[in-house]
Amino acid sequence: MSEEDHQFSQAQQATHPARKIVFGSLISLSVLPIAMLLIAVLWSVKPMIKQSSAQNDAAQESAATNGHAKGALINFATCATCHGVNGEGNAKMHAPRIADLPPWYVKAQLEKFQNGLRGVNPTDVYGQTMRPMAMQVQDVDAMAKIVSDLEGHRGRFAPAGPVIAGNIDHGRVLYAQCVACHGVNGLGERGVKSPTIAGQESWYVQQQLMNFRSGTRGISTADREGNLMRIIVAPLSDADIADLAIFVNAIGNKKTVTPQ
Repeated sequence: MSEEDHQFSQAQQATHPARKIVFGSLISLSVLPIAMLLIAVLWSVKPMIKQSSAQNDAAQESAATNGHAKGALINFATCATCHGVNGEGNAKMHAPRIADLPPWYVKAQLEKFQNGLRGVNPTDVYGQTMRPMAMQVQDVDAMAKIVSDLEGHRGRFAPAGPVIAGNIDHGRVLYAQCVACHGVNGLGERGVKSPTIAGQESWYVQQQLMNFRSGTRGISTADREGNLMRIIVAPLSDADIADLAIFVNAIGNKKTVTPQ
């Protein structure tokens, strides 16, 4: 470029200083709508991203829950060999009926087996059989839910074992001291952690009452409910326990419901 041309260019820029500013503004104005469009798109997509994330979290949680449930079902297949597929119990295996038990109670008892509050006494032969089974349960809540949903409700099945001999009228009198916790109809009370006992097989009720009395069950100071049961059962004779056991079984069979 010659000296004259260079001077002419500088003169043009000096004469029109706003050209560069106007040109830059035009570029900015042309980009602004695009930027606004991008912001609008991102804003509209944001809820979809959050929803997708929430759905993904829910799917993962559901998969985990289903995994636990499947694991519990596999565990219950082992339980069914003794307790029956409907939880109806099996006297020959010394396995009680577990249908009708509320989930919170099933959970509490499984945890007692797992934590050494049940099934550790050498004299508790059947408790020691049960403890290794309980130790296999990884999801106690899922197992408790499966058990509580069983269909072996009282009255649907014949007794799983022989009805022991005893005086049901005397059992009714003795049951008066059980009402405060287990209720008039033997349906239990969660507030005091007492289970449903109505209709439970008399042989099992007799066995457990004797276990409480002898200290085979409920001996640990950490087992508060077991400690209370030991105090209540302590003064009962063998005959008293038999009478009480057949009355408890009779409540479930609706032969009689009101203690006197």
